[in-house]
Amino acid sequence: MNEKQLRDVSSEYLAPVDEQLADLFDKSLRLDADRFAAEVEKALQMIPVLFERMNIDALADPLEEAMGDAMLRQLKDDNWR
Repeated sequence: MNEKQLRDVSSEYLAPVDEQLADLFDKSLRLDADRFAAEVEKALQMIPVLFERMNIDALADPLEEAMGDAMLRQLKDDNWR
């Protein structure tokens, strides 16, 4: 996997987290400290939901492909010895 593919996978896989962080950043610029702290607490409560929203296939598919390639290379190397 090249660097661009890795960035794409990361971006797609972590999109829900990125959205949550962008929202918190926006609120950090607009809210006072107490209201922002309350928003951070809400975001912390959302962590389990964020995991459910993450695109597992965006990570699993290239990982499985890379593992398959590595296994085939190892088998090929073992057969040449």
